[in-house]
Amino acid sequence: MTGTPVEVKVKAIVRRRKVENLILHVTFDLGVVPVRPEAGPVAAYDYNAAMLARATSAGVLDLFVGRELLAQIQDRNKGLAEFQAKLSRLREGSRRWRRLQAAKGRILEKLDRRIRPMEHALTKALAELDLKEGIATAVLGDLTGLRRSAGTGMKGKKASQKIHQMAYDRLGSQQGYKNLMRGIRTIFLPEKYTSSTCYACGRRDPSSRRHRGHWKCRRCGFSLQADLNGAGNLLKFRLAENVVGVPGPVSFHTIRHWRWDKRYNRYVRVSSRAGA
Repeated sequence: MTGTPVEVKVKAIVRRRKVENLILHVTFDLGVVPVRPEAGPVAAYDYNAAMLARATSAGVLDLFVGRELLAQIQDRNKGLAEFQAKLSRLREGSRRWRRLQAAKGRILEKLDRRIRPMEHALTKALAELDLKEGIATAVLGDLTGLRRSAGTGMKGKKASQKIHQMAYDRLGSQQGYKNLMRGIRTIFLPEKYTSSTCYACGRRDPSSRRHRGHWKCRRCGFSLQADLNGAGNLLKFRLAENVVGVPGPVSFHTIRHWRWDKRYNRYVRVSSRAGA
């Protein structure tokens, strides 16, 4: 970690008048961080529950497969639901209730220790890619109200469940400060119509999003993985300030796939077949 530590705190997590855990908080002063000129290359990111798509103004597409991370989050939420169901049948404050609460804390803490490193590895990989390719501005989708719309029945049951499980805000915050430490700007733009519009011709047609996240435009025949199409539209919004009715300003020529590697605890580049 670069910078000067200016404040160190030890915070205690107390439940039922007992200290269950200690957390070390260290605040660093990064000083004045120089950032690259805003007119430089751009990278746009489309966050999804099981995939993270990246599109750059240089014509490169990256697809990060996050099924391993999603599986860990689903496992944690399933375990939490089971504990809550058992606790609801016990009297609060009883001996069995306290033991079950302690067991719940241990299990959830263990699962969190698996999830957080994967999230940090993902956002670090994105920031390192931006640094390596000379990206000046990273564009992230503004997902404000996404969970609210998912709760109104606008999404299917499985899609709504995945949306509620992923920590989009935490991932965006992590990517933002990692980019800042590398001199890269991070901005948030609205994702309206980015997932229902063809990147190539600009026609808005939600029915062009086919089975298993595949996009194929009914008008121009443009075919691409749906999340990559969304990332391309977010890039278009940054470059052309519009999505619908505007053709793609960049011709994509390279698609790279990345997956979590348990041996090295990081995301590594794989073949397109392994990334499917």
